[in-house]
Amino acid sequence: MSDAFRHGPMYVPLAAMVPLAAAIKEVVDIPVLAVCRINDPVLAEKILADGHADLVGMTRACIADPQMPNKAKAGQLEDIPFLRGHKRLSRENNTWATHGLRPQCGHR
Repeated sequence: MSDAFRHGPMYVPLAAMVPLAAAIKEVVDIPVLAVCRINDPVLAEKILADGHADLVGMTRACIADPQMPNKAKAGQLEDIPFLRGHKRLSRENNTWATHGLRPQCGHR
């Protein structure tokens, strides 16, 4: 699998791996997790409602805003910051920072 699809930078479309999750879901009898640039709770709900997956991974969105699930549940969508999916070199410590809103979380 290409590095681009494992880390999902900006040029990878939102929810790029959902079609793969949906295809897997059709042939297995276990829960299927959809991942890769799913950073919007409305998009996540649509993926679940459309039956493409049983679970949705939103790791970067939760790192950027740890309260994102609570805000979504409370209907406070306007309080959830847009998550940029880019990588940039952090000038402070010469490491790759992958979270535009909280670059200090760029360590893996």
